[in-house]
Amino acid sequence: MKFNLTTDKGNYRIDFTLEGKRKRFYPGTQDEVTAKQLIKQMSFDYSPL
Repeated sequence: MKFNLTTDKGNYRIDFTLEGKRKRFYPGTQDEVTAKQLIKQMSFDYSPL
């Protein structure tokens, strides 16, 4: 699963594809480090075993 980190009106958002559908997650943060940590956790949670 590929995650893209972008900004929207000063806040970060995470775009990704889940089950063939594009999704957009707004974590509600303006901190890039926090947003990247969320991507790391999401990658771990959705990685195949």
